[in-house]
Amino acid sequence: MDITANRSAKLTAVLLLFTVISKLLYVGISSGGSEPPRMLIWTAEAVAFLGISVFALVAMARQSAHSALWAAIAVGGILNVIQVGMGLAMFGPLSDAGEALAPAFTAVLAGAFFLYFACKFLFGFAAILLSATLFNGGGVAKALAGWLF
Repeated sequence: MDITANRSAKLTAVLLLFTVISKLLYVGISSGGSEPPRMLIWTAEAVAFLGISVFALVAMARQSAHSALWAAIAVGGILNVIQVGMGLAMFGPLSDAGEALAPAFTAVLAGAFFLYFACKFLFGFAAILLSATLFNGGGVAKALAGWLF
């Protein structure tokens, strides 16, 4: 299958939107006092972030003019996969281990949040690069970029 840069960009955008929706769902369920289905949501996010990474790398390979934008998205996706994996594999056992491993759980949790915020920084950087690219265009794209940037 030959995937074009345009198709990769569209798939990346859909997967990024999915991660936003899943995060809103998770926070919405949590704030309502219920226990969200962590394993289901986090596993779906891990698959989405893997897809984001792959499609961003394909877009970067096919469209070198925007390689910094695609690299930021790809690295952000990869780091997010690691961060979600930490939650899936480590949070449960460490939190169930009791007081003796509480410092280890705190360290793993802090590391996961560091990766989470590093990923969001990279996605924000990609958004700034996209806005700058749109701003250099013309017409509606320039107006949209001016509003975003």
